[in-house]
Amino acid sequence: MSIDWNWFFSSFCQSAAALIGIIGAFIISRLLGLGEKINATI
Repeated sequence: MSIDWNWFFSSFCQSAAALIGIIGAFIISRLLGLGEKINATI
């Protein structure tokens, strides 16, 4: 029985992409909140 590594690399790439998307959304929301905070103080 040979081991097929395609499923491992596929799931690894999908998990990495999901994690990058979550981190990117968090950073964007923080930047938007910071921009609103700066506009409120001005």
